[in-house]
Amino acid sequence: MDRRDLLQASLVGAAMGIPVVSAKAQVSEARPGAPGLSRYPELICTQMRNSNRRKLAQIVACSVVAVFAGTDTTWAAPCSGVDRSLTREQKAAVAPEIARQLQVKAVDVMQSFHAGGWSIFYVDTHETDDAYVFYSRVPARGRYVTLWGGAATTDEEQAIRMWTIKNAPGIPRNLAGCFAWSVTKGNR
Repeated sequence: MDRRDLLQASLVGAAMGIPVVSAKAQVSEARPGAPGLSRYPELICTQMRNSNRRKLAQIVACSVVAVFAGTDTTWAAPCSGVDRSLTREQKAAVAPEIARQLQVKAVDVMQSFHAGGWSIFYVDTHETDDAYVFYSRVPARGRYVTLWGGAATTDEEQAIRMWTIKNAPGIPRNLAGCFAWSVTKGNR
C-alpha cells in the first residue's frame, strides 16, 4: 500500500466527515518499502468517532479502509496462492513434452500458473493459435487435461472460471480463478 492508497482511503473517511486514521500515522507508515496497513491493524479505524448519528457512515468508511489494507495494489489478489514464476530452465524442461502432446514441432512457453499440483502453461506453437494447456501433474508424467485458446472480454471472467472448473475437474479453485482473471483482466 503506497501513499496514494493511504490518501485515498483517508479521503473516503474525510468525505464522510470521519477521521479514519491520523495523517501523521499515514505518513510515518507510508514510506517506500514499508508494509501496508494490513500489517498495522491498530492504525485502521482507530480515530473513529462513535456518535450514533454517524455509526453507519463509520462502518462503511472502516470497511473501505479494511478493503484497501487487505488488497495488494499490484493486482496479486486474484492470483493469491498461485505461483506464476517461470525460469528458462523450467521452460526448456516442459516445452518438448508439451510440443509432443500437442503434435507440433516446438512450443514457446510464455507463461505458467502452478497451484495444488496443477499447472497451466500458455504456449505459442507457431502453427496454431496460442493456447493455455492444463495439467493435473507434471507434463512428463501425464497428458494434458484440457486446452483453452481464443480471446476473452473483461465481463467473461466468471464464465471462464466456470468453464475451467467444468473442463478441468479437480483443479484448485484459486488456480481456476487466477486463470480466468488473467485472460480477462490481467493481461490488459
